[in-house]
Amino acid sequence: MPVVVLRSVLRDLAGGGEHTIEGTDVAAVLAALEDRAPRLRGFIRDERGDVRRHLSVFVNGEPADAQTLTTATDRVTVLPAVSGGDDAIELLLGTKKGLVVLRGERDGALALTGRAFGGLAVDYAIRDARSGRYYAACNDNHHGPRVWVADDPCGTWEPRSGPLFASGDDAAVERVWVITPGDAMGNCGRGSRRRRCSALATTARPGNSCGRCGMCRRARSGIPAPAG
Repeated sequence: MPVVVLRSVLRDLAGGGEHTIEGTDVAAVLAALEDRAPRLRGFIRDERGDVRRHLSVFVNGEPADAQTLTTATDRVTVLPAVSGGDDAIELLLGTKKGLVVLRGERDGALALTGRAFGGLAVDYAIRDARSGRYYAACNDNHHGPRVWVADDPCGTWEPRSGPLFASGDDAAVERVWVITPGDAMGNCGRGSRRRRCSALATTARPGNSCGRCGMCRRARSGIPAPAG
């Protein structure tokens, strides 16, 4: 049966972040979820059964609507549609001492809503609009550079095993400066291709800070696809 993944307030209302729910499409899955967790009624769907406009639904990392079909192995993720919304904005601010998350109404004041990576340098952070997942480039003086992934920037971040240069290259990654979403075909940009990659971490060869040499373009991100 499909697994429904909830974050933040929805997770607390449902009594957990993951729920195995029977249903052949998103509408049926969400209706069954509300039957199991009545406190969710009105938070995900409105009176007509439509997903509320401040939420986004993804099936295996791809944007979905109520009519999207589901199978027994699918993961249905419900996330707040903060970034790119008509009335709200979100700012991910990387600093030398961690990541700061600011949110607020468009053309209004922003409020501090969360922090992450206390004491570590965060050079870049981005939300992948295709999956709703967040990526951060965190540089640790003791353990080296890493790309971290989260479904909620104010929640738990998980490290990934990259970026790494291709085997045989006489180079090591010193710092991660930029992360950009890959295209639908899995192209990682600047000559690098990795089928299960959703972002490209641009790095520099030791002794070369330009970040644009051929060695940099062959850096592999090691970041899984949105559904991963």
